[in-house]
Amino acid sequence: MESVELAEHQTDTGQAENLPAADPVLLKRQLETLLFIAKSPLRLDQLKRLLKADKQQIRDGLTQLEAEYQSRGIHIIHIAEGYQMATDQEFAGLVQDLVLTPQKVTLTAATLETLAIVAYRQPVTKAQIEYIRGTNSDSIVNGLVEKNLVEEKGEAQVPGRPMLYGSTDLFLKEFGLPSLKDLPPSPYALSPEERKQTEIDFSPKLQEVPHET
Repeated sequence: MESVELAEHQTDTGQAENLPAADPVLLKRQLETLLFIAKSPLRLDQLKRLLKADKQQIRDGLTQLEAEYQSRGIHIIHIAEGYQMATDQEFAGLVQDLVLTPQKVTLTAATLETLAIVAYRQPVTKAQIEYIRGTNSDSIVNGLVEKNLVEEKGEAQVPGRPMLYGSTDLFLKEFGLPSLKDLPPSPYALSPEERKQTEIDFSPKLQEVPHET
Protein backbone atom coordinates (compact mmCIF):
# COMPACT_ATOMS: atom_id res chain seq x y z
CA MET A 1 0.00 0.00 0.00
CA GLU A 2 1.43 3.34 -1.07
CA SER A 3 1.84 5.92 1.66
CA VAL A 4 0.44 9.42 1.11
CA GLU A 5 2.74 12.30 1.93
CA LEU A 6 1.07 14.65 4.42
CA ALA A 7 1.74 18.29 5.16
CA GLU A 8 1.10 19.37 8.75
CA HIS A 9 -0.25 22.81 9.59
CA GLN A 10 -2.10 24.53 12.39
CA THR A 11 -5.84 25.12 12.23
CA ASP A 12 -7.50 28.29 13.44
CA THR A 13 -8.17 26.54 16.76
CA GLY A 14 -4.50 25.80 17.25
CA GLN A 15 -4.82 22.04 16.70
CA ALA A 16 -2.57 20.29 14.21
CA GLU A 17 -4.27 19.13 11.02
CA ASN A 18 -2.83 16.98 8.24
CA LEU A 19 -3.49 17.77 4.59
CA PRO A 20 -2.43 15.69 1.57
CA ALA A 21 0.55 17.34 -0.12
CA ALA A 22 -0.70 19.27 -3.14
CA ASP A 23 0.60 18.65 -6.64
CA PRO A 24 3.06 21.58 -7.01
CA VAL A 25 2.34 22.02 -10.74
CA LEU A 26 -1.43 22.03 -10.22
CA LEU A 27 -1.12 24.29 -7.17
CA LYS A 28 0.87 26.82 -9.15
CA ARG A 29 -1.75 26.88 -11.90
CA GLN A 30 -4.50 27.33 -9.32
CA LEU A 31 -2.62 30.21 -7.71
CA GLU A 32 -2.15 31.86 -11.09
CA THR A 33 -5.89 31.58 -11.79
CA LEU A 34 -6.90 33.09 -8.45
CA LEU A 35 -4.41 35.96 -8.73
CA PHE A 36 -5.58 36.71 -12.26
CA ILE A 37 -9.27 37.11 -11.33
CA ALA A 38 -8.78 38.72 -7.89
CA LYS A 39 -9.63 42.43 -7.70
CA SER A 40 -7.65 42.92 -4.48
CA PRO A 41 -4.59 41.28 -2.87
CA LEU A 42 -5.14 37.70 -1.68
CA ARG A 43 -3.77 36.87 1.78
CA LEU A 44 -2.16 33.56 2.61
CA ASP A 45 -5.05 32.53 4.84
CA GLN A 46 -7.49 33.18 1.98
CA LEU A 47 -5.41 31.11 -0.41
CA LYS A 48 -5.09 28.35 2.19
CA ARG A 49 -8.86 28.23 2.62
CA LEU A 50 -9.56 28.24 -1.12
CA LEU A 51 -6.89 25.75 -2.10
CA LYS A 52 -6.95 23.60 1.05
CA ALA A 53 -3.17 23.45 0.92
CA ASP A 54 -0.35 24.01 3.40
CA LYS A 55 0.82 27.62 3.70
CA GLN A 56 4.42 26.68 3.01
CA GLN A 57 3.41 24.97 -0.22
CA ILE A 58 1.48 28.07 -1.18
CA ARG A 59 4.50 30.27 -0.41
CA ASP A 60 6.68 28.01 -2.56
CA GLY A 61 4.18 28.21 -5.42
CA LEU A 62 4.03 32.00 -5.17
CA THR A 63 7.83 32.24 -5.15
CA GLN A 64 7.98 30.18 -8.34
CA LEU A 65 5.33 32.32 -9.99
CA GLU A 66 7.14 35.51 -8.98
CA ALA A 67 10.30 34.22 -10.65
CA GLU A 68 8.48 33.17 -13.82
CA TYR A 69 6.70 36.52 -14.17
CA GLN A 70 9.81 38.57 -13.42
CA SER A 71 10.63 39.11 -17.11
CA ARG A 72 7.04 39.71 -18.24
CA GLY A 73 4.84 42.78 -18.48
CA ILE A 74 2.83 41.52 -15.51
CA HIS A 75 4.37 40.69 -12.12
CA ILE A 76 3.28 38.91 -8.95
CA ILE A 77 3.68 41.45 -6.15
CA HIS A 78 3.41 41.23 -2.35
CA ILE A 79 1.28 44.15 -1.18
CA ALA A 80 -1.16 44.93 1.65
CA GLU A 81 -0.30 41.65 3.39
CA GLY A 82 -1.36 39.74 0.28
CA TYR A 83 -0.41 38.83 -3.27
CA GLN A 84 -1.67 40.33 -6.50
CA MET A 85 -0.93 40.55 -10.21
CA ALA A 86 0.15 44.00 -11.36
CA THR A 87 1.49 45.57 -14.54
CA ASP A 88 5.14 46.51 -14.78
CA GLN A 89 5.68 50.12 -13.70
CA GLU A 90 7.79 50.60 -16.81
CA PHE A 91 4.57 50.51 -18.87
CA ALA A 92 2.48 52.74 -16.60
CA GLY A 93 2.19 55.39 -19.33
CA LEU A 94 0.99 52.83 -21.87
CA VAL A 95 -1.68 51.55 -19.46
CA GLN A 96 -2.76 55.10 -18.67
CA ASP A 97 -3.15 55.91 -22.38
CA LEU A 98 -5.46 52.94 -22.81
CA VAL A 99 -7.53 53.67 -19.72
CA LEU A 100 -7.95 57.36 -20.55
CA THR A 101 -8.78 56.78 -24.22
CA PRO A 102 -12.55 57.16 -24.73
CA GLN A 103 -14.05 53.84 -25.76
CA LYS A 104 -16.60 53.94 -28.55
CA VAL A 105 -19.92 52.46 -27.42
CA THR A 106 -21.71 50.49 -30.14
CA LEU A 107 -25.46 50.11 -29.66
CA THR A 108 -27.77 47.75 -31.53
CA ALA A 109 -31.08 48.90 -33.00
CA ALA A 110 -32.95 47.24 -30.11
CA THR A 111 -30.70 48.94 -27.57
CA LEU A 112 -31.14 52.35 -29.21
CA GLU A 113 -34.91 51.85 -29.23
CA THR A 114 -34.87 51.00 -25.51
CA LEU A 115 -32.61 53.95 -24.74
CA ALA A 116 -34.96 56.27 -26.64
CA ILE A 117 -37.93 55.01 -24.63
CA VAL A 118 -36.06 55.66 -21.39
CA ALA A 119 -34.93 59.11 -22.52
CA TYR A 120 -38.36 60.32 -23.60
CA ARG A 121 -40.55 58.54 -21.08
CA GLN A 122 -38.39 58.68 -17.94
CA PRO A 123 -38.81 57.77 -15.22
CA VAL A 124 -39.96 54.44 -16.62
CA THR A 125 -40.09 50.83 -15.41
CA LYS A 126 -38.91 47.73 -17.24
CA ALA A 127 -42.53 46.62 -17.51
CA GLN A 128 -43.45 49.88 -19.24
CA ILE A 129 -40.51 49.54 -21.63
CA GLU A 130 -41.53 45.99 -22.46
CA TYR A 131 -45.15 47.10 -22.89
CA ILE A 132 -44.04 49.61 -25.54
CA ARG A 133 -41.53 47.33 -27.28
CA GLY A 134 -43.66 44.21 -27.04
CA THR A 135 -40.73 42.05 -25.97
CA ASN A 136 -38.57 41.28 -22.95
CA SER A 137 -36.06 44.08 -22.40
CA ASP A 138 -34.47 43.03 -19.12
CA SER A 139 -31.00 42.26 -20.50
CA ILE A 140 -30.98 45.40 -22.67
CA VAL A 141 -31.84 47.66 -19.73
CA ASN A 142 -29.21 45.96 -17.58
CA GLY A 143 -26.67 46.48 -20.37
CA LEU A 144 -27.50 50.18 -20.58
CA VAL A 145 -27.06 50.47 -16.82
CA GLU A 146 -23.62 48.79 -17.10
CA LYS A 147 -22.68 51.28 -19.84
CA ASN A 148 -23.79 54.09 -17.48
CA LEU A 149 -26.23 55.43 -20.06
CA VAL A 150 -29.22 54.55 -17.86
CA GLU A 151 -29.53 54.56 -14.07
CA GLU A 152 -32.03 53.68 -11.35
CA LYS A 153 -34.25 56.58 -10.27
CA GLY A 154 -36.10 55.05 -7.33
CA GLU A 155 -39.17 52.84 -7.02
CA ALA A 156 -42.57 53.33 -8.65
CA GLN A 157 -45.43 53.75 -6.21
CA VAL A 158 -47.45 50.87 -7.69
CA PRO A 159 -47.97 47.22 -6.64
CA GLY A 160 -44.63 45.43 -6.57
CA ARG A 161 -42.73 48.74 -6.38
CA PRO A 162 -40.72 48.13 -9.59
CA MET A 163 -37.55 50.11 -10.19
CA LEU A 164 -37.74 53.29 -12.24
CA TYR A 165 -35.06 54.10 -14.81
CA GLY A 166 -33.84 57.30 -16.39
CA SER A 167 -30.95 58.60 -18.49
CA THR A 168 -27.59 59.73 -17.08
CA ASP A 169 -25.29 62.69 -17.60
CA LEU A 170 -23.09 60.40 -19.71
CA PHE A 171 -26.06 59.84 -22.03
CA LEU A 172 -26.29 63.60 -22.60
CA LYS A 173 -22.55 63.85 -23.14
CA GLU A 174 -22.40 60.92 -25.59
CA PHE A 175 -25.27 62.33 -27.66
CA GLY A 176 -24.09 65.95 -27.45
CA LEU A 177 -27.13 67.24 -25.59
CA PRO A 178 -26.95 70.14 -23.09
CA SER A 179 -30.09 68.82 -21.35
CA LEU A 180 -33.09 66.55 -21.87
CA LYS A 181 -35.02 69.60 -23.13
CA ASP A 182 -32.78 69.51 -26.19
CA LEU A 183 -33.93 66.05 -27.27
CA PRO A 184 -35.31 66.11 -30.84
CA PRO A 185 -39.03 65.46 -31.41
CA SER A 186 -39.94 61.81 -31.03
CA PRO A 187 -43.05 59.62 -31.05
CA TYR A 188 -42.04 58.61 -27.53
CA ALA A 189 -42.46 62.17 -26.23
CA LEU A 190 -45.72 62.70 -24.33
CA SER A 191 -47.62 65.69 -23.07
CA PRO A 192 -48.47 65.75 -19.34
CA GLU A 193 -52.06 64.73 -20.20
CA GLU A 194 -50.88 61.84 -22.37
CA ARG A 195 -48.42 60.72 -19.71
CA LYS A 196 -51.17 60.67 -17.10
CA GLN A 197 -53.40 58.58 -19.38
CA THR A 198 -50.50 56.24 -20.17
CA GLU A 199 -49.76 55.71 -16.49
CA ILE A 200 -53.38 54.66 -16.02
CA ASP A 201 -53.14 52.29 -18.97
CA PHE A 202 -49.98 50.78 -17.54
CA SER A 203 -51.51 49.96 -14.14
CA PRO A 204 -53.13 46.62 -15.11
CA LYS A 205 -49.98 45.60 -16.95
CA LEU A 206 -47.80 46.37 -13.93
CA GLN A 207 -49.97 44.22 -11.69
CA GLU A 208 -49.52 41.28 -14.04
CA VAL A 209 -45.73 41.21 -13.95
CA PRO A 210 -43.73 39.53 -11.12
CA HIS A 211 -42.46 41.79 -8.35
CA GLU A 212 -39.07 43.27 -9.25
CA THR A 213 -36.42 43.35 -6.54
